[in-house]
Amino acid sequence: MDIFNLSLSRPVVSTCFKTATIVPIAKSAKTTSLNDWCPVALTPIFSKCFEKLIKKHICSVLPAHTDHLQFANRNNHSTDDAIAFTLHTALSHLENKNPYVRNVDYSSAFNTIVPAKLVVKLQDLGLHSSLCNWIQDFLSSRCQVVRINNITSSTLILNTGALQGCVLSPLLYTHDCAAKHSSNFIIKFADDTAVVGLITDNDETAYREEVHTLTKWCEKNHLSLTISKTKELVVDFRREKREPTTINGIPVERVSTFKFLGVYIAEDLTWAAHTDTVLRKAQQHLFFLRRLRRFGMSPHIFRLFYTCTVESILSGCISTCVSGGELFDFLAQKESLCEEEATEFIKQILNGVQYLHSKKIAHFDLKPENIMLLDNNVQLPRIKLIDFGLAHRIKDGVEFKNIFGTPEFVAPEIVNYEPLGLEADMWSIGVITYILLSGASPFLGDSKQETLANISAVNFEFDEEFFGSTSELAKSFIRQLLVKDTRKRLKIQDALNHPWIKPINPRQALVKRQSVVNLENFKRQYARRRWQFSFRIVTLCNHLTRMMKKGHPNQQDKPKIKFERECESDQEEEVMLRRPQTRRRSSTS
Repeated sequence: MDIFNLSLSRPVVSTCFKTATIVPIAKSAKTTSLNDWCPVALTPIFSKCFEKLIKKHICSVLPAHTDHLQFANRNNHSTDDAIAFTLHTALSHLENKNPYVRNVDYSSAFNTIVPAKLVVKLQDLGLHSSLCNWIQDFLSSRCQVVRINNITSSTLILNTGALQGCVLSPLLYTHDCAAKHSSNFIIKFADDTAVVGLITDNDETAYREEVHTLTKWCEKNHLSLTISKTKELVVDFRREKREPTTINGIPVERVSTFKFLGVYIAEDLTWAAHTDTVLRKAQQHLFFLRRLRRFGMSPHIFRLFYTCTVESILSGCISTCVSGGELFDFLAQKESLCEEEATEFIKQILNGVQYLHSKKIAHFDLKPENIMLLDNNVQLPRIKLIDFGLAHRIKDGVEFKNIFGTPEFVAPEIVNYEPLGLEADMWSIGVITYILLSGASPFLGDSKQETLANISAVNFEFDEEFFGSTSELAKSFIRQLLVKDTRKRLKIQDALNHPWIKPINPRQALVKRQSVVNLENFKRQYARRRWQFSFRIVTLCNHLTRMMKKGHPNQQDKPKIKFERECESDQEEEVMLRRPQTRRRSSTS
């Protein structure tokens, strides 16, 4: 810390803090030119720590309005936020009359930054001159070498540009790069820049002025702009022909999809191109998993490799697909909710389950945490079911048994280790509906054993305190789902046709409209559930820490139990103690 303070007081940055080793990383499998390589700068750890301390101090003194559309190196911000903002802005505009959207993805870099210009900008923001001089010295006289395998180049001294991954450059250098028109947005993540123009009635004047202004800004600030790598995407479902955008007289290439911060965005706003790419990358890594299994790698290493190389690909930027958060989080923020609105959400859940069941797939882990919203800024958000870690395809003539899932939501046949089918999902929907309407949980006991006993005995009731304003139609819907005999339990199509979901006459529709959900108790109980969930996470982390301190047991001392899935929430880990068992039986048995 004394070294840091001395450096700030001078203000001079030691040469050892400004050294960097550049390692070129191939962007793709086939490399034909230097543009196919990405220069990654390896800098000293102390330098990174120092830079982040400086950044924290600068953020505390900068104006609060400084470039809220620069998403790089900001607390609680990531590429997901930049992508979600881009998509939300476009989708919201497309709901208007005669709209379309134009996106220009710029290719630029900070490798031509002039430190003196940056200092002028910082002084204009009111930053202390001593700190401005320190930043100028930090970006000047930088020593760097290039390393390829075991070969290292001679040292080169640089006085312009910022290193790849520099913390300060995105925060400070682009603060004055903002849209001039309210219908345009300049979205940035470090030097990745996209201009989103919201166009109405074919008037592109503001958009084209914005592109021209941004081009001039790049020239003024000595930022290199590669027009050949800049792409434009037009979202216009009317399919009308549009004049190309030009930069310095050169037409920008129009594409049907472009890659923005690792996500492929298509002109029809579908995810087909992105999911195909993700699937292809994940399948390529499965080869290494098969090799590891052949070499007899330990399950711990095997699972760790899968999490790092396959699951990280599948889950990357997944929050942009369900940016609305959890359904119950959304409901907890509402002031009032009638049963008519509640049935719209339950119906969407049923529609999702209907599709799964049409493919003979049972989810087996339906619970509030796995019901997400695409967007929570609309009156009736669309629902998506997630987490198919326990999902299983039910095959004719094959008996399937397992004990798994979250105790509060599992069906009696899971508790009693009986043959499982699609009916288990219907039970979980009954529990979710019960909680949604009252805030209370039908089978939750003081212990897990008591909860499972209540489920096995189907021990639940409609307490007047919680269900005083609930309609009999809603109670009937829940009763017909929470039935122990799977043959008598509502099937998915029967649930969709139930009068509570699909009223037969105007009187039933009126009852739904007049009956209200007990939101007061729902909010109280939901807050309690979230607190308990957080407590369990902390307890689990402490347990894992203690295990790591004790060290790993010898191979022969390890338990022989095989887990089908890593647990994620709500005490799952203690329920999954048996392997799933399947056996063939005749179709007539």
